[in-house]
Amino acid sequence: MLLLLGCSARKRHDTQPLPAILRYDGPLYQDLRAFLRRRGWPPALRIGTFSAEYGLIGALAPIPDYERRLDSERAAQLRSTVLATLARWRDLADRTVLVAGSLYVSSLLPALQAAGYSSVTVVPGAIGEKRAHLGRALQALPSVLQTRHDPVDMGRRTVFFPDWEDFLDPDFDFLTEHFSGPPGARRRVHAATALGEPISDGILVSLAQRLTHKGLLKQLDRADPRSTAPQQLRQYYQLPDDAILFGDCGAFSYVEEEEPPITVSEAAFLYHIYGFDLGASVDHIPAPYLPLPERQRRLQLTLANAAAFLAEARHYGSFHPVGVVHGLDAADYARSTALLIEMGYRHLGIGGLVFRSDREIAEIVRAVAAVRASMRRRIWIHLFGIFRPKLQHLFEESRVDSFDTASYYRKAWLRSDQNYLGVDGRWYSAIRVPVSSDPRNRRKLLQRGIRPEDAVELEQQALRALVAYAAGEQDVESTLDAVLAYDSLIDRDDLARRDLRSLYRRTLLARPWEQCPCVVCRSLGIHVVIFRGGERNRRRGIHNTRLLYRQVRNGDQCFPADHE
Repeated sequence: MLLLLGCSARKRHDTQPLPAILRYDGPLYQDLRAFLRRRGWPPALRIGTFSAEYGLIGALAPIPDYERRLDSERAAQLRSTVLATLARWRDLADRTVLVAGSLYVSSLLPALQAAGYSSVTVVPGAIGEKRAHLGRALQALPSVLQTRHDPVDMGRRTVFFPDWEDFLDPDFDFLTEHFSGPPGARRRVHAATALGEPISDGILVSLAQRLTHKGLLKQLDRADPRSTAPQQLRQYYQLPDDAILFGDCGAFSYVEEEEPPITVSEAAFLYHIYGFDLGASVDHIPAPYLPLPERQRRLQLTLANAAAFLAEARHYGSFHPVGVVHGLDAADYARSTALLIEMGYRHLGIGGLVFRSDREIAEIVRAVAAVRASMRRRIWIHLFGIFRPKLQHLFEESRVDSFDTASYYRKAWLRSDQNYLGVDGRWYSAIRVPVSSDPRNRRKLLQRGIRPEDAVELEQQALRALVAYAAGEQDVESTLDAVLAYDSLIDRDDLARRDLRSLYRRTLLARPWEQCPCVVCRSLGIHVVIFRGGERNRRRGIHNTRLLYRQVRNGDQCFPADHE
């Protein structure tokens, strides 16, 4: 069902843009939100709203407050854009229900007919009759609310993989370097599920994606068909039933802003409709480099938001609210922890730790753990954005329950000497064979006067040499000669002081890919240690993360040294 509503009275106390379904506050919108709160968002329901300012837009499209009323002149001005939007929405549903005032109906109905909508119901009568008809139409839709996972029930430390659109092509051909199809047609699997076995206990997804053009929650134009309904995250990531979905606000993405761009009401609503198991309160990081009064203001704002967010979360009752703990020092973190527990939080996430040294983190974790130890209730504690191998013993002693990190995943391409984690617990360098057709590499080659065809030939010789070495058909020194003959053509400041030959020789002689039983290493062979393009690099990151996850699951405290 495509439900089309007219705009209504607007909420004006929120200075940030709000999804249209939250921006408008008339009786129909109140009824609709009450239904969604009780039943969740049915898969068959699509919602659009006719705004005097923006025309026909999806109910999830964020809009700021505005001053404009619909009249005949404005309706005529919007006719062409409304027709264009209806053409984009034609296949969303097999029937359309129009619930709006007379001026909205007189504008939308001819447009629906002109756009070819054949099954349109116009709800007649005064507001009471409209509300009753809307209620009956909604009640015919199935409830989708399900019991949400609680990591406390797992009885062990949980690991979350923070997502930022880490998808890959499972059918990529590493010999021919061909994808399975064009970007919009190829099959995609997420890094967290690509292996066929878990590399984490769940995924951490940031609502801050709504501020960007990347991710499921990314910014869309207001008339995009995807803005008419939420896509369920569990389906999007193809997660197993027991995986946990954890949402946060991505405070690092707006640390330079005066105010969080996500409101408390919006955060709670999004956690609810997208099916999150855990949802973090709206925080604002009191970063150490900020002036002291601003840091103190942010600390108080985070606590005030936490109190308001807990009330909103209880209003929905569909996800476990996580209070975000911040502080200026360890004592502040302890006070904030006590206040959040007093508010009623049973799940806490310690934020702002990425800025901190190991010594500072140790002090903070001990202070928070001491507060928790004084409580009779079971309090679950998560560390946002860090792993810190040297502190794992302390985290175990302090009964830290959970953490999220992508450090082992992203080291696959962000370091020159620690890209591949061997099953022997040692880090190895990946062997760089840059893609010559990459615009940046091509520009560097041209600046050095190297013809593209010559570069391609050296590139292919390097790849063939590595494959031959893995098959036992070429010795290590001649393989290194071929690799470095090409690699040396592309100037990289970050590697200028590295002895690449020694780093690469160590990797080749150890042949670590042959020791690992994971699907990535068994299927890719030497390609898993070739630093080249996202398909290889992401798979290497998956391999690294799998080993980290297995170490945590096995209670191993001996982690390889690294730097986050």
